[in-house]
Amino acid sequence: MTGHPVDQNCKLQALTTLDNTPPTRNAWKAKSVTPRASVWPTAPMSYDLMVFDPALAPVEREAFLAWYRAETEWREGHGYDDPSVSSPALRAWFLDMISSFPAMNGPFAPDDIDDDDTRVTDYSVGKNVVYASFAWSVADEARAQMVALAEKHRVGFFDASGDEHATWRPHADGTYRRDQG
Repeated sequence: MTGHPVDQNCKLQALTTLDNTPPTRNAWKAKSVTPRASVWPTAPMSYDLMVFDPALAPVEREAFLAWYRAETEWREGHGYDDPSVSSPALRAWFLDMISSFPAMNGPFAPDDIDDDDTRVTDYSVGKNVVYASFAWSVADEARAQMVALAEKHRVGFFDASGDEHATWRPHADGTYRRDQG
């Protein structure tokens, strides 16, 4: 497994709406959604969240969503399961996150992964983003942990599966707050 979200599973991010906005969690029901993956489930298979380098991601909503779509095309020319390609802050976030939600694959995946462990997470690690796909059964806990660690490591957070597609990021005044969505 390479950590590439679209190749491994038919994930929510593999959809496109007619107006080019990310689909909502229930978008699989909407007529405006067209699957790009070859296998189409009856519901999204994972709860998807992302952290990002806030210095590189646009603040304005439409520009951010365009940047997000470009980042998640996974065209950086490296494997997507090793955090060594990321910024120090994203790498530190990843190393903290896998202590609670172990990596499914890559150099930090445990050798003895339990197939029934719903905490095992599919991470796709880029230079500017880390995309995490969780089991729905741990969605609330995973989201809380991701936000807490994003604030700790001063990286941005994007709720890719949330209805509002909200983003949070650190600000110059030291606060960590919601930007949009």
